[in-house]
Amino acid sequence: MGIKKASATFNVPKATLRRRARNKNKRASDGTKDLGGREPLLCTEIETDLAQYIIKMEEMFFGLMM
Repeated sequence: MGIKKASATFNVPKATLRRRARNKNKRASDGTKDLGGREPLLCTEIETDLAQYIIKMEEMFFGLMM
């Protein structure tokens, strides 16, 4: 099956299939791919604390408003 037909059959972009076929996934390692181009601003500990705080505030009906 060619790239064009596989793209139409499985609803996957042709560029993705071409990149996979040529083994050009630069950021892929061990079957996983890094999706972000930027580093996180907060460390995981602060991010977890912030998420817990937001959930607690939401439970007390003081949720975030935009």
